[in-house]
Amino acid sequence: MAKYSLLTQKHYDESIGDYISYGIICADNNNTITVADISVDKFAVEKIIEKFNIYELDVCHLYDAIEDFLYDFEI
Repeated sequence: MAKYSLLTQKHYDESIGDYISYGIICADNNNTITVADISVDKFAVEKIIEKFNIYELDVCHLYDAIEDFLYDFEI
């Protein structure tokens, strides 16, 4: 079973300067997948991670689920 957790990173962009973004770390057996810079909204990423863990999202659906989240902004 995959376990999802929050990834926090500092970034710099010439047009906006420093910012913090949030992503997801997925640990499944001996593999780790990192999806960085999903959103600057920590609360939204934490909620989606919570749902991924509650519903035991299979790793093969991770990218599609993130894409759906970004498209719909449904938490």
